[in-house]
Amino acid sequence: RFLMRLSLGYPDAASEVEVLRGRDRSELLASARPLLSREDVLALQQAAAQVAVSEALALYVQHLLAFSRSCGDFVHGLSTRAGLSLVRAAQAYALLRGESAVLPEFVQSVFPAVAWHRLHSVHADSDGHAAALARVLAQVAVPL
Repeated sequence: RFLMRLSLGYPDAASEVEVLRGRDRSELLASARPLLSREDVLALQQAAAQVAVSEALALYVQHLLAFSRSCGDFVHGLSTRAGLSLVRAAQAYALLRGESAVLPEFVQSVFPAVAWHRLHSVHADSDGHAAALARVLAQVAVPL
């Protein structure tokens, strides 16, 4: 399973032409070096898990899940596992921002990327789907 839906966009024209020509990319791949070691990644995961999640914040996430299930915009709402993914992504976001606790705006920032591919909208187009996701955030009260 994937935690988040991310879009990298399209390559520039020259890069796309190179891909279409079918050139062997093995040399490029062989020369690529990792930016982080396995140990670095594990340490970052552990650090993110230590970012505090208050009871009020957990309740806010639960309200987002519940609203997605009852609002009528989606075939099925967000699951508890989706809620866990939302919290984990918000913890990582907080860590990257240098914060020691998850704030509601961090949940809101990662919500579209975490929820997009988990919710199947009753709306036929992506604009309607995006609007439905925005409604979830707009309709659920943020804890003070």
